[in-house]
Amino acid sequence: MFDLIQRIILHLISEAIRVDDDTDLPAGLGGGPKVALIVGHSQEAKGYVSPFLGPEWNFNRKAMIALARVLNANGFEAKVFYRIHGKGYRSEIEDVYRLTDEWGADVALEAHFNAHDSAASGTEMLSSGTDLSLRLCKFVQDAALEAFGLRDRGVKTLFTSDRGYRSVVSGRAPAVVMEPGFGSNPKDAAALKRNGDKFNRFMVQALNAYFSEKA
Repeated sequence: MFDLIQRIILHLISEAIRVDDDTDLPAGLGGGPKVALIVGHSQEAKGYVSPFLGPEWNFNRKAMIALARVLNANGFEAKVFYRIHGKGYRSEIEDVYRLTDEWGADVALEAHFNAHDSAASGTEMLSSGTDLSLRLCKFVQDAALEAFGLRDRGVKTLFTSDRGYRSVVSGRAPAVVMEPGFGSNPKDAAALKRNGDKFNRFMVQALNAYFSEKA
């Protein structure tokens, strides 16, 4: 029993590491499109706590750092951004997207995962409804479907009353709220955990296709 408690304590300590341990991210090769990667929720308010993946913020923070490394090695300039807790929901979101604007982001991808019950399943992307946001969502959705192999829940346009709306309208760059699967579903969670590297590779292709078509 003592060993179990000790392991749990060590795990909690490891999950509470500082957010600045991604400062050694390799820089992009220069001149490539700027991809802002926003970790949904915050270090203090971590979002849904999946019984299979742990807190949403912790899981997606690691996922976005890994994605940034792959993008930076493949001609993009990617940077991870974090919401700062304590100023209220709307201000937190507007502040982080102001930072992506100041950095000059060409696109913004905000990482989440869904939650409902153990039967709910599938991949969806959330859009502002602009042409560029919808186009970006389509490419990211295709990458996620190919990588994770989950049910296609489609691309959905958010409206003023929808949660997540501020995320897709607060910045200048076309934005996507990514919901690649359900952390409440053990099969979805296993797919998200197992196929992160595959998703990152498909995202290189997806973003290349998006920027080529946009040009």
